[in-house]
Amino acid sequence: MKLKKIAITLASATTLSLGLLSAAQAADYAIVLKTLASPYWVSMKDGVMAEAKKRGVEVDVFAAASEDDITGQQRMMEDVVNKNYKAVGVAPISPV
Repeated sequence: MKLKKIAITLASATTLSLGLLSAAQAADYAIVLKTLASPYWVSMKDGVMAEAKKRGVEVDVFAAASEDDITGQQRMMEDVVNKNYKAVGVAPISPV
């Protein structure tokens, strides 16, 4: 039982440290798209990046491997939420 508590504490401390490190490196905004395997979403990314450049802001764009990768997109959202973005936009794969 004691070993389990130590492992959980160590994992929590590591996660917190990594979260703080990545927060310092975050761009102004984040966009999480469904996928970049489709020309539509590639065009969406290109438009977001062009508008960000025009406005002089930094945007990180993330996308799931496919439109079926709900778990992957959820992990990306969790990572994005833990960074220091001013705002986050998302095109959810699932309404859930």
